[in-house]
Amino acid sequence: MTVTAPSGYALTTPNRVNVTVSSEATATANFGIRSGGAIYRVVFNDLDGDLTQDPGEPGIGGVTVTLNSGTPDIEVVLTGADGSYLFSGLSIAEHSVQETVPAGFELTTGETNPKSITLTL
Repeated sequence: MTVTAPSGYALTTPNRVNVTVSSEATATANFGIRSGGAIYRVVFNDLDGDLTQDPGEPGIGGVTVTLNSGTPDIEVVLTGADGSYLFSGLSIAEHSVQETVPAGFELTTGETNPKSITLTL
């Protein structure tokens, strides 16, 4: 028996299982698949400009973050009070995450905006 994972999913087991069945018996073949996962990050006030969130550098709440997975579906979230955001239930694929930089701030992490993130197993 063989199986092919649907689009956006990946196999976690081999895709082929040999099964022998006699006329009086049954057999099972189990296959595992999973979706890609999640993207979790924090938007923070980089007070010293060193590209890293250090102790005492607070997260920034209420920042708009947009996820584009290359389909018409675009997901938009606001960061929590601690600056964190989460996109979950994502397929194994390339995704684009873009932050709307708040007025009075500039991007300091050296990353591109939007940032391309590829989820793999």
